[in-house]
Amino acid sequence: GHCRQQVHKRSVHALCDRYRYNRLARRALAGWRAVCARLAAVAGILLVWAASRATHRVLRLLQSWHGVVARHRRSRQATAELLRRRRTCLLQSWRCALVQRLAFAGIVAAVQLARRR
Repeated sequence: GHCRQQVHKRSVHALCDRYRYNRLARRALAGWRAVCARLAAVAGILLVWAASRATHRVLRLLQSWHGVVARHRRSRQATAELLRRRRTCLLQSWRCALVQRLAFAGIVAAVQLARRR
């Protein structure tokens, strides 16, 4: 009678305790899964953000490099143009000096010829 009721009562209490423990464990596991899912979402967002920043930095670096290359190209072109102008000036100076010498030589020859006559 009484012992049997006590055994039954203890088994019911044990069953209820196991049920409560399992329910608590399921809730804790569900909460842990939700936290993990949120952390994974945040990690994904951070990864995209970091990749975006890195991409922007690389883009700025490439744009800067492009500017440097363009300046070097313009500088080389300007140097070539300056050298061409200097050569042209030098050749014109030589030509002018040669013409003056020839003219002077022609005048001297004409004067000498006139004296001989």
